[in-house]
Amino acid sequence: MTGICPLLGIALSAALVAGCGGEMEGNLIEDILPQEDDCSSEAPPSDGNAASLLGVPEGQAWRPIAEGEALKIHYGPQGGQHVYAAVKLWSPEAVTWKYTFEVIQTPGYLPAGGVEIAAQACKGAWTISRNIVVFLDHDKIKTGFLKLQSVMVDDPEALPISAEAAVTFTQ
Repeated sequence: MTGICPLLGIALSAALVAGCGGEMEGNLIEDILPQEDDCSSEAPPSDGNAASLLGVPEGQAWRPIAEGEALKIHYGPQGGQHVYAAVKLWSPEAVTWKYTFEVIQTPGYLPAGGVEIAAQACKGAWTISRNIVVFLDHDKIKTGFLKLQSVMVDDPEALPISAEAAVTFTQ
């Protein structure tokens, strides 16, 4: 009896692993891209205050997100789904910022995903963070909002900076 149970466990594990590869409901499973952070010497905001802009990654570049932007749903190797986002942050100091992303599904204004990450800001420069994985609760979402709140971690008095865009989700 002790010889059968381990073999059954190995066979079950192999079947589960085999079932996780390849495609999920017709969608290719991809490796998750690593988050990348770079400094940019573009001119600061005209008022000199911290600024946080919501965007989408385009290869090694960053682009502001457009109202109604179509975000492609990606499927990860563990069976989840996500979209990629980007942030362009200007900070006068080299401090840690927390980015909180929230996905709101419409109609109904229901929470449908999100993520919270930290990034080290470049001093007196723009910090461009690309390939931020924003998790989705399910892949049935068609329309909604992508919201971003950025706050300086090292300063409890700092006010958060918010941005959002109405988006659609595509397979």
